[in-house]
Amino acid sequence: MEPCVILSLSSVAQTPPILRVQPHQPTRIITRATDGPFIIESLRIASAGTPNGAADWILNDIEIDGQSQLTLKKLPGALFGVPGIAARPQASAVLSLKGFDPVEQDHELALIVTYVGPHPEGAPFFAAALGSKPGPHDRTDCPCDHPRGTQGPCAGCNCADPA
Repeated sequence: MEPCVILSLSSVAQTPPILRVQPHQPTRIITRATDGPFIIESLRIASAGTPNGAADWILNDIEIDGQSQLTLKKLPGALFGVPGIAARPQASAVLSLKGFDPVEQDHELALIVTYVGPHPEGAPFFAAALGSKPGPHDRTDCPCDHPRGTQGPCAGCNCADPA
């Protein structure tokens, strides 16, 4: 099993800090891959600071370097919480993410979130992106500027895979 890599996303860690995400106002929360490239495999929205946990959030979009990774926007935060959308307390549902662009070294991962919970003053946002370092066949570089997937040659010019 590959070691898990975690990128933390927090409203209070922004510059300047966002102590509370205001209700019904989409807010961009960013982090950077500081320890090398990163492939996102799942997201977890924490239940801290709000009574209904991840269900008090809407995930409007996931962006890597300003490029949206979603075709469907405004996803319920409960999809990314624990126990997720599972009905039984001892069960859990984990949403797996595949095929997103890799987050390159020092590049930006952003979640655009909206607080929809009961606190009129808003709430702090805490989440984590879980994933792994790219393997030998995962695309993280390309000599051209075309968009790329996570495996195989560049989608724009079919340049050779350096691996």
